Amino acid sequence: MAASVLPSMPQAKKPAVLSASAPSDWCTVSQTLIQPARTTSPISSSPCASAAAYAASKHAIEGYTESLDHEVRDHGVRALIVEPAYTRTGFEANSAKPDIPLHAYAKQRQAVDRVMAEAVRDGDAPAVVAKAIVAAATDRKPKPRYTAGPLAGRARVLRRLAPAGVFDKQIRRMNRLAG
Repeated sequence: MAASVLPSMPQAKKPAVLSASAPSDWCTVSQTLIQPARTTSPISSSPCASAAAYAASKHAIEGYTESLDHEVRDHGVRALIVEPAYTRTGFEANSAKPDIPLHAYAKQRQAVDRVMAEAVRDGDAPAVVAKAIVAAATDRKPKPRYTAGPLAGRARVLRRLAPAGVFDKQIRRMNRLAG
């Protein structure tokens, strides 16, 4: 998608925006916004038990977007990251489950599934994320990252400033994991 859209962006009167959503991975092109914005996930900067592959994909999206931003910036295009926290999308109900679940992880998986369901149920409205995407895409002096919602902002600051051991304990406590 990026290879198809990006070449025409610098010449467009209203450059298109490539936006990939973390929960559903949909892509859309809008002719009213200015720079590409990718949404990631709280898992892009915070580990989540039973979601290693998903976390890896979110890390990849961030690395790709940051690299793309440096590639296209000289052409008047910016690639930006929008970091939402949990959003009321039904994400947890549609998450892929292991084909052959390992019994050793059953208790942990159930705990994480409950935490995820609660977090999504109590999460931000999708409009909070949409507002952050519009802000990122229309900002005259765009920042590389935008947070969507208060939890996303707190998580970003905690990850950056807390000692690794403190952050690790907080993640385990939030996910109701032992140790």
